[in-house]
Amino acid sequence: MTRREFCKFLFLLPAFGFSLNACQAENNKIICLDSEEILFKQKIKWAINNSLAKKPLNIIILELAKSFLDAPYEAATLDLYNQETERLIINLHSYDCFTFVETVLALARCIKKQKTNFADYKRELEFIRYRNGKLNNYESRLHYFSEWILNGSQKRIVKLINGSDLIQKPIFYLSQNAERAKNNQIIEQSERRLSQVKLPSFNCSSLQNTSQLALLKEGDIIGFTSNIEGLDINHVGFLIKKPDQSLSFIHASSRNQKVEIYKDNLADYCSSLKSNKGILVARSY
Repeated sequence: MTRREFCKFLFLLPAFGFSLNACQAENNKIICLDSEEILFKQKIKWAINNSLAKKPLNIIILELAKSFLDAPYEAATLDLYNQETERLIINLHSYDCFTFVETVLALARCIKKQKTNFADYKRELEFIRYRNGKLNNYESRLHYFSEWILNGSQKRIVKLINGSDLIQKPIFYLSQNAERAKNNQIIEQSERRLSQVKLPSFNCSSLQNTSQLALLKEGDIIGFTSNIEGLDINHVGFLIKKPDQSLSFIHASSRNQKVEIYKDNLADYCSSLKSNKGILVARSY
């Protein structure tokens, strides 16, 4: 998946009319949307009051994800505010599916490590979002979810869960569709490397299999593998159990324009869209 290309520009401005000048850039690397630090502190206070740091990381992730229910969807946030210079975009108000996953994961890791300063969150988010944890330029951003997982494994942020299938396909969507990526040798090199990688996955039909479902747990990060040429992943979210104990997922939905829990089960969603082939699953350390 290209990090943002599958998300259309449905909004030209954030839902709450943020000012990009609300927080001063630090060494030309940070943009803080208005009141993000206040929201961060509110989440930390809520986590402390609920003793979240004592819980397993997957439960922290799950509780945090649910705390964002009904937050508004906003497409392509990173590309909207990153034009000539790549900056660390921090937005705790609205999300596309990928920034929702990154936001929750960065907050969860801060809470688990009891790092409660906003500067800690900035460092954690940069570490998660960029290749080898370092923001250098547009090319250093992990645009493809499969590379995000692979690099996250190297950084010991996540580990892949082995499904019954292996997927491998030519990856080229970003370099053919994003203006900043066209004729970009670093992006093209990344795509060639990803095209050679075989990743363990679960196909849609295997999600009806009890033994395969037993390998998954709440809080796991999932990416729906794509049947679209050149694209690795269509959509991402976190696994969650419904009241009947069937697995579903929580995500930032472009269709319903908010963070929500999908109403049916995981297998139903996977098989309902022709663009879906299966899922990749990553578990946070």
